[in-house]
Amino acid sequence: MVGDLGHHLGRDRVQTRDDIGREVAHIDAVAVVSDGGGGEADTEFIGPTSGFTQVVTTQGSGAKTIYVSGQVGRAGESLETQADQAYANLKRRLEAAGATTADLVQLNIYMADYRPEDAAVLGVARRNNGFSDENLPATTLIGVESLYSDTALIEIEGVAVVQGR
Repeated sequence: MVGDLGHHLGRDRVQTRDDIGREVAHIDAVAVVSDGGGGEADTEFIGPTSGFTQVVTTQGSGAKTIYVSGQVGRAGESLETQADQAYANLKRRLEAAGATTADLVQLNIYMADYRPEDAAVLGVARRNNGFSDENLPATTLIGVESLYSDTALIEIEGVAVVQGR
């Protein structure tokens, strides 16, 4: 049982190592096995585009879980501008799914050519878009070589949980 969400979760962990034993990939996967109520789960796909969906929601007899695909800013703009746009897009996607920024439980942030001083930009962009500094979601910041474009600098994906409203 995870918190009071009432979901039973199956977890898989996959690790790939190179020829000398260094970990080169680490994947944690989570699968919903039951909604805890024995009923069916309803899934909604919001904003499908070619090849992926912007937001997927699923709800059984309990809370609704919302998965938001990576949100970006306009490639070629400054890191500050792209971060602000990515957080604004994330907020808009959450609202389209019936959630608020306070419902976020997890964020994964990918930053191209990451340097530690770049992290300061995130707090400013978060606050600019109405994200609270209290009860922050579990967050992973990952520096990557590149994103979808050579001039894209940040991508933010999230998971939110909305209790019955």
